[in-house]
Amino acid sequence: MSERFAAEDSYLSFFAVEHRLRSMVPCCRKSILCYPELPKEWHVIHKMIYLLGYQVTNDYKGKFDLAINWEDTTVRSHCAELFGIARRLAVINLQCSDISKTRVDRVLREVFGYGLAVNPLSFDGLCVRKSEKNFAHDGRVIQCPVLFMEKGYVYQRVVDNTVEQSFVKDIRIPVIGDKIPFVYLKYRAIDQRFSAINTRVCVVGSRKVLTKMEQENIILFSRRMGLDYGELDAARDNKDGQLYIFDVNNTPSGPPNHISRWGYARALRSLSTAFEKSFGIRSRTKLI
Repeated sequence: MSERFAAEDSYLSFFAVEHRLRSMVPCCRKSILCYPELPKEWHVIHKMIYLLGYQVTNDYKGKFDLAINWEDTTVRSHCAELFGIARRLAVINLQCSDISKTRVDRVLREVFGYGLAVNPLSFDGLCVRKSEKNFAHDGRVIQCPVLFMEKGYVYQRVVDNTVEQSFVKDIRIPVIGDKIPFVYLKYRAIDQRFSAINTRVCVVGSRKVLTKMEQENIILFSRRMGLDYGELDAARDNKDGQLYIFDVNNTPSGPPNHISRWGYARALRSLSTAFEKSFGIRSRTKLI
């Protein structure tokens, strides 16, 4: 983990001078409330705040320009303080309280007209068994039917997203307001398909990967999930060509490991610019 942070610190050094200049200008010192928790250094928003020169606060009684519902858990508790703030100020992800895989699949079916869930007691074939909880990375391909269903797990069809024979390709989709600034293409070895370790990552324009209808459905899907800011994990099936969303991240970490320096810098700049434009706290200075 320390090696990862050291690498990320070196990437952020690209932005250090710009951050200092922006933070010295009074008009640029916008403040964001992150509540009930503060983001950690591995969260994308922590790096965007650094790059944009914003202040971050956890004091919901103080002064701030924008608020974000920030709690790194799968199912959030009702936060009366944030709902009170929402009467006078925008609160990002206020309604994004449940990102369990069961809810993700239900909304996927509502918006796209198809889903991933199978009944493992009657389904005949291979399926993926994985935790309801976010960021567990415990997926396992099993043979169905099974004798009983394990509590706390979901059972989904296997998406064939193999490429180059020995790799799988996931599509990580940042969503900011009603924009998809770009997508990450994440490649992993087949035997590591459920891990968090990539072999390589590319930053690609969303229109090169997603159809216009898919982009519209992704934004609609995000709205129904209550997601104003976050990232979606998806894959395209080689057999039917359809896009399957299997995870929603409302406290995303990143940019992903094994991305190039150029890709890292490009991603952070694009995300930061989209964040400013989408949530109306634009500074007078521009990102270079």
